[in-house]
Amino acid sequence: MALISGEPRRADVVASTYCRLLVLRKADFDLFMRDNRDVKFEVDRVAAQRNAMIQAEPAADTTANG
Repeated sequence: MALISGEPRRADVVASTYCRLLVLRKADFDLFMRDNRDVKFEVDRVAAQRNAMIQAEPAADTTANG
């Protein structure tokens, strides 16, 4: 999502076993999306769905229960 929106990432990942990490630079992502319109359409659709779900989540209750 951060590659699309430019906003900071909202999630962390913790590996439970050894893993190999890869980096996808924004410039490479943008180039790929430009050259693959069908993929861009689907990624944009999923991103819009996720944003709608995030917006629909109730705000965390921050009142003190005593």
